[in-house]
Amino acid sequence: MQSLSENDRNLLRILRDSGHLSVPQLCEQLDVTATAVRQKLDRLGAAGLLDRVEVRRGRGRPLFQYAVSSLGMRSLGTSQGELAEIVWDELLQIRDDEIRNSLLSRISDRLAAQFVPPRKHFESEPLQSRLEAVADQLKSRNMPVSVVADEERGLPVLRFTGCPYPDLSEKGHDICEMETRMLSQMAGHLMQLTECKCHTPDGSCTYAPVID
Repeated sequence: MQSLSENDRNLLRILRDSGHLSVPQLCEQLDVTATAVRQKLDRLGAAGLLDRVEVRRGRGRPLFQYAVSSLGMRSLGTSQGELAEIVWDELLQIRDDEIRNSLLSRISDRLAAQFVPPRKHFESEPLQSRLEAVADQLKSRNMPVSVVADEERGLPVLRFTGCPYPDLSEKGHDICEMETRMLSQMAGHLMQLTECKCHTPDGSCTYAPVID
Protein backbone atom coordinates (compact mmCIF):
# COMPACT_ATOMS: atom_id res chain seq x y z
CA MET A 1 0.00 0.00 0.00
CA GLN A 2 1.35 3.39 -0.95
CA SER A 3 2.73 5.90 1.56
CA LEU A 4 0.38 8.85 2.10
CA SER A 5 1.35 12.43 2.81
CA GLU A 6 -0.23 14.15 5.78
CA ASN A 7 -2.30 16.29 3.38
CA ASP A 8 -3.65 13.16 1.72
CA ARG A 9 -4.46 11.65 5.10
CA ASN A 10 -6.23 14.82 6.13
CA LEU A 11 -8.48 14.71 3.05
CA LEU A 12 -9.25 11.04 3.62
CA ARG A 13 -10.02 11.66 7.30
CA ILE A 14 -12.45 14.45 6.39
CA LEU A 15 -14.26 12.16 3.97
CA ARG A 16 -14.24 9.29 6.45
CA ASP A 17 -15.77 11.47 9.16
CA SER A 18 -18.26 13.23 6.88
CA GLY A 19 -19.39 10.44 4.58
CA HIS A 20 -19.87 11.74 1.03
CA LEU A 21 -18.68 15.23 0.08
CA SER A 22 -18.63 17.17 -3.19
CA VAL A 23 -15.75 19.23 -4.57
CA PRO A 24 -17.21 22.55 -3.30
CA GLN A 25 -17.70 21.05 0.16
CA LEU A 26 -14.12 19.80 0.22
CA CYS A 27 -12.87 23.22 -0.92
CA GLU A 28 -14.60 24.73 2.07
CA GLN A 29 -13.24 22.13 4.47
CA LEU A 30 -9.67 22.30 3.17
CA ASP A 31 -9.61 26.00 2.27
CA VAL A 32 -8.02 25.33 -1.14
CA THR A 33 -9.08 25.85 -4.75
CA ALA A 34 -11.30 23.50 -6.71
CA THR A 35 -8.37 22.72 -9.03
CA ALA A 36 -6.22 21.62 -6.10
CA VAL A 37 -9.03 19.46 -4.71
CA ARG A 38 -9.70 17.80 -8.08
CA GLN A 39 -6.01 17.01 -8.52
CA LYS A 40 -5.95 15.28 -5.14
CA LEU A 41 -9.19 13.43 -5.85
CA ASP A 42 -7.93 12.24 -9.24
CA ARG A 43 -4.68 10.97 -7.74
CA LEU A 44 -6.26 9.25 -4.74
CA GLY A 45 -9.04 7.87 -6.91
CA ALA A 46 -6.52 6.38 -9.36
CA ALA A 47 -4.86 4.67 -6.38
CA GLY A 48 -8.19 3.10 -5.41
CA LEU A 49 -8.48 5.06 -2.17
CA LEU A 50 -11.71 6.87 -3.09
CA ASP A 51 -15.14 6.01 -4.46
CA ARG A 52 -17.08 8.47 -6.62
CA VAL A 53 -20.88 8.53 -6.36
CA GLU A 54 -23.18 10.25 -8.84
CA VAL A 55 -26.05 12.19 -7.27
CA ARG A 56 -28.83 13.33 -9.60
CA ARG A 57 -31.01 16.26 -8.67
CA GLY A 58 -33.81 16.92 -11.12
CA ARG A 59 -32.91 17.54 -14.75
CA GLY A 60 -29.67 19.39 -14.13
CA ARG A 61 -26.15 18.10 -14.42
CA PRO A 62 -25.36 15.29 -11.98
CA LEU A 63 -23.38 16.10 -8.88
CA PHE A 64 -20.46 13.89 -7.92
CA GLN A 65 -19.59 13.18 -4.33
CA TYR A 66 -16.59 11.34 -2.96
CA ALA A 67 -16.11 8.84 -0.16
CA VAL A 68 -13.24 6.79 1.22
CA SER A 69 -13.04 3.31 -0.31
CA SER A 70 -12.35 0.16 1.70
CA LEU A 71 -8.70 0.35 0.58
CA GLY A 72 -8.60 3.98 1.70
CA MET A 73 -9.98 2.99 5.09
CA ARG A 74 -7.18 0.46 5.48
CA SER A 75 -4.59 3.04 4.47
CA LEU A 76 -5.74 5.25 7.35
CA GLY A 77 -5.06 2.54 9.92
CA THR A 78 -2.34 3.80 12.24
CA SER A 79 -1.39 0.54 13.90
CA GLN A 80 -1.30 -1.92 10.99
CA GLY A 81 2.42 -1.47 10.32
CA GLU A 82 3.27 -1.90 13.99
CA LEU A 83 1.03 -4.95 14.26
CA ALA A 84 2.59 -6.55 11.16
CA GLU A 85 6.07 -5.96 12.55
CA ILE A 86 5.17 -7.49 15.92
CA VAL A 87 3.57 -10.55 14.30
CA TRP A 88 6.57 -10.96 11.99
CA ASP A 89 9.00 -10.72 14.92
CA GLU A 90 7.09 -13.42 16.78
CA LEU A 91 7.00 -15.66 13.71
CA LEU A 92 10.78 -15.41 13.31
CA GLN A 93 11.22 -16.38 16.97
CA ILE A 94 9.75 -19.84 16.30
CA ARG A 95 12.67 -22.22 16.82
CA ASP A 96 11.23 -25.19 14.96
CA ASP A 97 12.31 -24.71 11.31
CA GLU A 98 9.56 -26.95 9.98
CA ILE A 99 6.81 -25.05 11.76
CA ARG A 100 8.26 -21.64 10.87
CA ASN A 101 8.72 -22.56 7.20
CA SER A 102 5.21 -24.03 7.07
CA LEU A 103 3.76 -20.76 8.38
CA LEU A 104 5.80 -18.72 5.89
CA SER A 105 4.53 -20.92 3.07
CA ARG A 106 0.94 -20.53 4.20
CA ILE A 107 1.33 -16.75 4.39
CA SER A 108 2.74 -16.60 0.86
CA ASP A 109 -0.14 -18.81 -0.32
CA ARG A 110 -2.62 -16.39 1.23
CA LEU A 111 -0.90 -13.43 -0.41
CA ALA A 112 -0.86 -15.12 -3.82
CA ALA A 113 -4.55 -16.05 -3.44
CA GLN A 114 -5.42 -12.34 -3.50
CA PHE A 115 -4.47 -12.34 -7.17
CA VAL A 116 -6.11 -14.47 -9.82
CA PRO A 117 -4.88 -15.37 -13.32
CA PRO A 118 -6.12 -12.50 -15.49
CA ARG A 119 -7.03 -14.73 -18.44
CA LYS A 120 -8.05 -18.27 -19.26
CA HIS A 121 -5.19 -20.59 -20.21
CA PHE A 122 -2.82 -18.17 -18.43
CA GLU A 123 -0.16 -20.81 -17.74
CA SER A 124 0.12 -21.67 -21.44
CA GLU A 125 1.04 -18.09 -22.37
CA PRO A 126 4.65 -16.99 -23.03
CA LEU A 127 6.66 -16.18 -19.90
CA GLN A 128 6.98 -12.52 -20.91
CA SER A 129 3.19 -12.12 -21.04
CA ARG A 130 2.72 -13.86 -17.70
CA LEU A 131 5.29 -11.71 -15.92
CA GLU A 132 3.73 -8.56 -17.41
CA ALA A 133 0.34 -9.68 -16.09
CA VAL A 134 1.86 -10.32 -12.65
CA ALA A 135 3.48 -6.87 -12.69
CA ASP A 136 0.17 -5.25 -13.65
CA GLN A 137 -1.61 -6.88 -10.72
CA LEU A 138 1.14 -5.89 -8.29
CA LYS A 139 1.16 -2.32 -9.57
CA SER A 140 -2.58 -2.17 -8.93
CA ARG A 141 -1.60 -2.63 -5.26
CA ASN A 142 0.91 0.24 -5.58
CA MET A 143 3.98 -2.00 -5.66
CA PRO A 144 6.91 -0.46 -7.62
CA VAL A 145 7.57 -3.28 -10.08
CA SER A 146 8.11 -3.69 -13.80
CA VAL A 147 9.24 -6.33 -16.29
CA VAL A 148 12.71 -5.71 -17.72
CA ALA A 149 15.06 -7.74 -19.90
CA ASP A 150 18.00 -9.57 -18.37
CA GLU A 151 20.32 -9.35 -21.34
CA GLU A 152 22.90 -11.70 -19.81
CA ARG A 153 20.38 -14.53 -19.43
CA GLY A 154 18.09 -13.48 -22.27
CA LEU A 155 15.06 -13.61 -19.97
CA PRO A 156 12.36 -11.24 -18.75
CA VAL A 157 12.64 -10.55 -15.02
CA LEU A 158 10.58 -8.75 -12.38
CA ARG A 159 12.40 -5.68 -11.05
CA PHE A 160 11.23 -3.96 -7.88
CA THR A 161 12.56 -0.40 -7.52
CA GLY A 162 11.73 -0.40 -3.82
CA CYS A 163 11.05 -3.08 -1.23
CA PRO A 164 7.31 -3.65 -0.67
CA TYR A 165 8.06 -4.53 2.97
CA PRO A 166 11.00 -2.30 3.99
CA ASP A 167 10.48 -2.59 7.75
CA LEU A 168 10.13 -6.39 7.67
CA SER A 169 13.06 -6.90 5.31
CA GLU A 170 15.35 -5.32 7.91
CA LYS A 171 14.70 -8.41 10.06
CA GLY A 172 16.30 -10.73 7.50
CA HIS A 173 15.67 -12.37 4.16
CA ASP A 174 12.75 -14.54 5.25
CA ILE A 175 10.40 -11.96 3.73
CA CYS A 176 12.28 -12.28 0.41
CA GLU A 177 11.79 -16.06 0.44
CA MET A 178 8.09 -15.59 1.09
CA GLU A 179 7.87 -13.08 -1.75
CA THR A 180 9.67 -15.49 -4.08
CA ARG A 181 7.10 -18.21 -3.38
CA MET A 182 4.22 -15.78 -3.90
CA LEU A 183 5.60 -14.58 -7.25
CA SER A 184 6.17 -18.18 -8.37
CA GLN A 185 2.53 -19.00 -7.69
CA MET A 186 1.28 -15.87 -9.41
CA ALA A 187 3.38 -16.48 -12.52
CA GLY A 188 2.77 -20.21 -12.64
CA HIS A 189 6.54 -20.61 -12.95
CA LEU A 190 9.33 -21.10 -10.42
CA MET A 191 11.02 -17.78 -9.64
CA GLN A 192 14.26 -16.99 -7.79
CA LEU A 193 15.67 -13.88 -6.14
CA THR A 194 18.77 -13.02 -8.16
CA GLU A 195 19.54 -9.57 -6.78
CA CYS A 196 18.57 -7.88 -3.51
CA LYS A 197 19.47 -4.25 -2.81
CA CYS A 198 16.66 -3.41 -0.39
CA HIS A 199 18.85 -1.29 1.86
CA THR A 200 21.01 0.49 -0.69
CA PRO A 201 20.38 3.83 -2.45
CA ASP A 202 19.39 1.83 -5.54
CA GLY A 203 16.79 -0.08 -3.52
CA SER A 204 16.05 -2.63 -6.24
CA CYS A 205 15.32 -6.36 -6.09
CA THR A 206 15.18 -8.69 -9.06
CA TYR A 207 13.26 -11.94 -9.38
CA ALA A 208 14.07 -14.14 -12.38
CA PRO A 209 12.38 -17.26 -13.74
CA VAL A 210 14.22 -20.51 -13.17
CA ILE A 211 15.03 -22.17 -16.49
CA ASP A 212 16.19 -25.79 -16.55
